[in-house]
Amino acid sequence: MLVYANNFSFEPKNGTEQIIQLVAKWVGQRAKQHVNAKRLAEGIRELRLDDGSTLTSRATVSVEKKATLTFPR
Repeated sequence: MLVYANNFSFEPKNGTEQIIQLVAKWVGQRAKQHVNAKRLAEGIRELRLDDGSTLTSRATVSVEKKATLTFPR
């Protein structure tokens, strides 16, 4: 079994929604399946994709009450 995880830190000029959309699009293209950006931003415990992979995301809140997002796992 191959397991890998990534942790990214971004400071987008146009808000976190821009990054969420890009990640959802990239994962969707890779898996050949639509990935809902809103659901991704809210956190996905476990989503089985058509290519056999599993997507997990977490959404946490920083001290300033801003969303701090970790994608995908």
